[in-house]
Order: sequence, then C-alpha cells, then structure tokens
Amino acid sequence: MAESKNNYVMFGMSGKLGKLLVFRQRGGKTIATAVPTRTSAFTEEQLEIQSKFKEAAAWARSILKNPDDRKFYSSLATGGQSAFNMAIADWFTDPEIKEIDTVNYTGAVGSVIKITVADIVKVQSVKVSITTPGGTLLEEGSAVFDENSQQWLYTATQNNATPAGAHIKATAVDKPGNSHSLEKVI
Repeated sequence: MAESKNNYVMFGMSGKLGKLLVFRQRGGKTIATAVPTRTSAFTEEQLEIQSKFKEAAAWARSILKNPDDRKFYSSLATGGQSAFNMAIADWFTDPEIKEIDTVNYTGAVGSVIKITVADIVKVQSVKVSITTPGGTLLEEGSAVFDENSQQWLYTATQNNATPAGAHIKATAVDKPGNSHSLEKVI
C-alpha cells in the first residue's frame, strides 16, 4: 500500500486506474493499492456478511441525513474514521447489560434498581420489568440514565410484598435498534 504525500497530481484522487491501481481517500490522505483479484466464488457466509453490510450502510446513509445525528457520529470518529464508519459500527454492535444491582430494591415504592450497560456508542433506552416468583407481571417501565453514576436507574412504582424470588428483567436498546436483555432473580 502506497501513500501519496504532497503530490499535487494525485491529491484527492480516488477510483481505479486501469487494471493496476486503486486510489482511496482515508483521513485526508491518498492511498494507492493494487487492484484486488477474486479467485473463487463467494461462500454463503460471505454473502450473508455482504448482505448485512448493505443493510448497515443503508441505515447509516439514512441516519446521517439528519444534521444532529451526523454531528453526533462525527464527534465519535477518531483517526481515519468518519461519521459513516461510526454509524456502521453502532449498527453492528449490540449493547450489553453488565449488571442488575438490586441491593437497594426492597419491594417498596421508591426503591431503586441500578442497571450497568455498555455500548460502543450510546444506549437510547432501558426498560425494566418486575415479575413475582409465580410469574405475574408486577410492574414495568423505563429506567433513567444518571450522569453521575453512569448507570440506568429504575424506581419501583408498585409495592412488592415478597421481593425474594422476584424476577427483574432489563432490556437495553441502542439507536440502530439493537437490544440486549438480562434477567436476575432476587
């Protein structure tokens, strides 16, 4: 891979030059590489990945039409990355609920459940449901992100006379709609 520096003839060039070179722009630099050659047919797995990338690229193009979203993803880009790269990475990466902390959940109205969530970009929402040991839904609602603790907090709205054995389920959703759930039995 060759890199063009201060070459006024090649500056900003992109595309294929004959059957020899391909020029690309990355991080404000012009990169020249050999033309790739394909020696075999695509496997089913490769075709599936290509399909997913097409879907991710279509989502990224549509989301970046919004100036606020473009600014947000641009702020995350570093090095040779672009807002488009970050949007695609977000599309491919599911959020992950790391922990459901029920130490402060007593079953009383106002007691708090803390949820720790990780994502490469940003989690949009966290939904929490509480069911009794018998499987009856007691309550469900949205958790609120706390800037100080960097956790999502859910405040109970219903009394739970028997919190022992209750099931707490948290579901995190990010901007592309990827989700992850975790359940904990108290």
